[in-house]
Order: sequence, then structure tokens, then C-alpha cells
Amino acid sequence: MTYKKIVISTLLIFVALQFTTIVFAKDSLDYSTYSIDYSKLSAKKYKETADYYFIRSQKSPSAMERRQAEMAAIAGYNTLSKIEPSNVYPFVQLGRIYANKKADDLAKENYSRALCLDSIDPYANYFYAEYFYGKRKYRQALKYYLKAYNNGYSEVNKLRNRMGEIYDKLGDSQKAKEFGK
Repeated sequence: MTYKKIVISTLLIFVALQFTTIVFAKDSLDYSTYSIDYSKLSAKKYKETADYYFIRSQKSPSAMERRQAEMAAIAGYNTLSKIEPSNVYPFVQLGRIYANKKADDLAKENYSRALCLDSIDPYANYFYAEYFYGKRKYRQALKYYLKAYNNGYSEVNKLRNRMGEIYDKLGDSQKAKEFGK
């Protein structure tokens, strides 16, 4: 097994060195020559693969496996965002991954991209609220929980419970009771 890894690593390094040599010999890389036609790629395949690695990144027992799964999921969701640039899903998932990695700027950037595409999307609002809830920024979390609640997630028990908790923490016991706290 380790022999295969050494051979693969050596080949990858060799290819990278050859590519670097070509770039330096050419003096610059013309990106228009190397463009990718994302319309030929299967969004369903990339979504399934990225979701698989996202779940693995959450459940893997070792830190190394989690990091590898995170990187594979990030690559898959980035490609999916190129295939379907108007879909909020890959941006929300990227936000979730970066939030778990404590990369706050990247998490916020991806949640913001999702909300720029569809500001009332309940999925995007819910997970952005979860991000703020985890940071103990309850007023901001409540803002996005309310958007999710008002746009299709009114029956999600976890959302209702979180809203009740937040209202309780903010001292509004009447609203807290309304949402089950």
C-alpha cells in the first residue's frame, strides 16, 4: 500500500514539475486556452459525490480522514457552483464546511453568496442562522431563523426550538412560549 502511495506521489510531483517547466518556458499561462465547459458536467453526479464527502467529513473518526473528506467536498461543491451558478445549495454547503473549519470569512462569504442568489431561501437562511447561533450572536441568528421560518421552515422543530431559546435568552418569555420554550 505504501509503495503505491510513493509511486503515485512521485508521478504527481513529476507531472507538476513538467507543467511548471512548460509555464516558465512559455513565460505566461494563457487561461483562455484552458477554459472548462462546465455545461458538459453532470450536476447530479457532483452533488452526490460532494454530499458523500461532506457526510464523511462530519462522521470520520480521524482528523486526517476528515480533512481529506472536507477537501473533496469543497472541490465538489466548487465545481457544482460552476455547473449551476444560480443554485444556492453548493454555497450553503461550502459555508457549512468553512464554519466547521472555523474559517469565518469564507463561511460568511459563501452564505452571503447563497443569500445574494435568493434572499428568502429557507435552507440558506436556516444554516446562516445556525452559523450565528454557534457564534452566540443571537440577534443575527434570530433574523435569519425568522426568514427561514416565514419562507417554508415553519414546521422544522429544531428551528422552532432554537427560536424559543433565543427569545428566552433575549428576555421575551411570551415569544419563547410561542415557539415551545
